[in-house]
Amino acid sequence: RAGAAGRLGSRRRGRGTMDMAEEDRREQVLQALPQAEETLKELDEAGKKLAEALAGKMVQMEARYSRANRGTEELLRISSDAAEAVREVCVQSDEQSSKILVEMDLLEHELGRLEHVAEKVQSLHKLTKALEAVADSL
Repeated sequence: RAGAAGRLGSRRRGRGTMDMAEEDRREQVLQALPQAEETLKELDEAGKKLAEALAGKMVQMEARYSRANRGTEELLRISSDAAEAVREVCVQSDEQSSKILVEMDLLEHELGRLEHVAEKVQSLHKLTKALEAVADSL
């Protein structure tokens, strides 16, 4: 039994040593707790500042996106207006081209008539010369 009591006592001493180690750890944790709480507060503050900065950046990005979107819409409107103006000019150009072709056809017809009249005038001129020559010989 003495051996058993000795072993029992060493177990108690072991537990006592274990209890002391646990107590030391608890003490260390309790001592570190205020620093950990302070660090948590600092992290919380840093997180809040970061969130505010990110929110500010988001507002800036949204404003830039909105301006860019308005600019794009304006460019599309201008582009559409320009395309409409080009279409209008093309239509007017086609109409003018058609009118010019009609005018050219009319002018060609008139020119043909004038050439025919010129031939008649030339024939009359020759006839007049011949009549003058006959009149002179009489």
